[in-house]
Amino acid sequence: MEELVLEFPTYAREKDAKAYIKELRSFNSQFNGCDDLEKFEDYREWVDRVVDWNKGVNLPDDYAQAITYFVVRVKDNKIIGMVNIRYGVTEENIKRGVGHIGSGVRPTERRKGYGTEILRICLEECKKYNLPEIHLNVKKENVSAIRTIEKNNGELNKKIVMDNGEIFLNYIIIADN
Repeated sequence: MEELVLEFPTYAREKDAKAYIKELRSFNSQFNGCDDLEKFEDYREWVDRVVDWNKGVNLPDDYAQAITYFVVRVKDNKIIGMVNIRYGVTEENIKRGVGHIGSGVRPTERRKGYGTEILRICLEECKKYNLPEIHLNVKKENVSAIRTIEKNNGELNKKIVMDNGEIFLNYIIIADN
């Protein structure tokens, strides 16, 4: 597996971040782990919000405090994916389908094992927050994400039925802090 690193968003990554979002759009992909980057016209405004939310500043009441990263492949400095580590998740968040980690891989880099490696790296990062267990919620149809979670020792905990009838599977990974 190629070496991947987590990189906190900076203004200098604007062009690369926009290319990542453009690729997701061109493949009609979901924006998992992007922390709403796709909704911002002004990239710098998004970076400022990411910084604030990581500090718990201007965080909406029902949101979990979190940190967002680009996942960068070291050999070519390319953004391979994005992750959102929500270290402030509450039981109420989990009931609404929010887990500790949201992640995504750019479409042209899928099916290469990056998802499994990204989750492994995120689990290492979670140790900084002393979380005894990591909750991951996934749509029941997302077979590749389920396999990724299970490869990282995720155990199915429960099914969560959303108000709209959509079913999420809640997995738990016990941290080895």
